[in-house]
Amino acid sequence: MNTVMILFLGASIAVGASATVMGALCAGIAMLATLVLSNVILNALKKVFADCKFGATLIVVAGVTSLVTMLLHAFMPGAYAGISVYLSCLCVNLLVYANAEKDLKSALTAGVKFLIAVLIVGVVRELFGAGALAGVKVDFLAKHTINALNAPAGGFMVLAFVMALFRNKEGQACMCKDEFIKSVFANKKGEVE
Repeated sequence: MNTVMILFLGASIAVGASATVMGALCAGIAMLATLVLSNVILNALKKVFADCKFGATLIVVAGVTSLVTMLLHAFMPGAYAGISVYLSCLCVNLLVYANAEKDLKSALTAGVKFLIAVLIVGVVRELFGAGALAGVKVDFLAKHTINALNAPAGGFMVLAFVMALFRNKEGQACMCKDEFIKSVFANKKGEVE
């Protein structure tokens, strides 16, 4: 199950940093590094922090996020400039906390799936919103761009369409209007009042 496309975890970063393919790639790598490093540190110190797991998790994730942010700033300043605001969201992202104390395989899988999801959103937004791919203009698409995709609302639109595709692929089709109304307004007996 892809946590971004099904559970909507990490969506703020997926929408905010995915205006370009490079921004999406850097955000995905930052998320992957934060997930894996936090997981390794927390599992290595599991017995030390047995009494205060939540506090230790907060401190470790915040520290790892700071480290990843500083590394991006030092070695990829151009990419850092575009997504620096969204990197701060990593330390409070539920995707990180959902996988912080699981095994390394779960953290790695969640990070790779996030990277793929944010790249898909980034490719669609840059290709159809700016008429380019990784900064290289695509002549045909450059003449027929959808400017709304460059705005944050465009990120939500693309994410919603990609989520619908993922959910349909995984057999979790969206509810029709009647099913939704019944699920929201049904009483304990299952009847709509």
